[in-house]
Amino acid sequence: MLQNMKKILQKYDEVNPEACFTNLRRMKYVSLVGILVSMLHILYFLFFVIAENDVESRWRIGIISSHGVLVLLFAFTCLTITYLTKKNKATLLRIQISQYIFILIMMAIGIVIVTLDQLVTTSITPFLVICTIIALAFLLRPLASVPIYLISYLLFYVSIAYTQNDPFVLASNRVNGLTALAIGIALSNILWKYYAKDFSQKNLIKQQNTELVLEKKKLEETNEKLNHLAAYDSLTGLLNRREFEKIVNKTLLEMKRYQSNSCIMIVDIDRFKDVNDRYGHPVGDELLKAVSILVKNELREIDIIARWGGEEFIIMLHNTPAQDGARVAERLRGAIEKNKFIIDEHEIRITASFGISELLYFDTDCLNTAYRKADKALYIAKNGGRNQCALESK
Repeated sequence: MLQNMKKILQKYDEVNPEACFTNLRRMKYVSLVGILVSMLHILYFLFFVIAENDVESRWRIGIISSHGVLVLLFAFTCLTITYLTKKNKATLLRIQISQYIFILIMMAIGIVIVTLDQLVTTSITPFLVICTIIALAFLLRPLASVPIYLISYLLFYVSIAYTQNDPFVLASNRVNGLTALAIGIALSNILWKYYAKDFSQKNLIKQQNTELVLEKKKLEETNEKLNHLAAYDSLTGLLNRREFEKIVNKTLLEMKRYQSNSCIMIVDIDRFKDVNDRYGHPVGDELLKAVSILVKNELREIDIIARWGGEEFIIMLHNTPAQDGARVAERLRGAIEKNKFIIDEHEIRITASFGISELLYFDTDCLNTAYRKADKALYIAKNGGRNQCALESK
């Protein structure tokens, strides 16, 4: 049973730090309002309340003194909160200690005032008011609010006996004090419960939003990877055939707009099967990567290169006539021929053959037409002894 009670009291304990910082702000507001209210009490009792006997005089002086202490307490609280906030010294421990001291002192002064009131009245309104104010103004977890209210009631129970001599009135006030105690505890726990639920819901929403952002980011990364896999050759990292055709078709729109031609170049590594047979397919794969890097580095950023299939690559030289494309092909051919490819401690020398054709902007099927012509030119270069560049025949 005790364990269940402990669980209930500590159910919303995780929100206590946030509640403490909320209480810090509320302490300042309560103090500012309290200074005004207490000053009004002091002025009223100074100028409008006239004591006609010793008992009333003791009551009047006691009330003025009590509210004077409250003014000092509220002023000190405002200055302390301002200091802690500006100096960034408002740690959780300091706030907890400050709020409990502040509440207990307010409770104590409220009990002093109700005790003094017993000199001239049977009312315990100040105790009811202070219990309600504490419950409404401050967020106190049950583990803290219950002991605070119980201690306050014990002080109230004992203190009013010093000024209330009528046993029936004393008994009635003590019973009414229990009602004030119950109201304070109930209000405090209800407000804490709703605050804790609201806090938990906000945290849950925040967590869900964070998860949604992470899921969205993960989905975007996955989509990006899928798009990359769909657009690029997994071995060389170059564009694949499908993506090459898509980009070239988009480029054709620009070519038609400016009525400019480009050229297509097919590159085929000579005797690549011999490399695979001699060194193995893994070495052949690394050679394809190395060749693709070499060729790509020799091209402009606006040029497009893709792996067409096997050991064959295709290039579109943007805004470049076929004659200029042939010179670029010759430069690439020479770079491949001169390069020593070091793969797995093997020094490999290769050559490549090139077929070049012009990509005509006015041709309705220009890419397929240019590809067929470049392929025929490549066939000529291969039959002519390889390691050559051939331009489409007119």
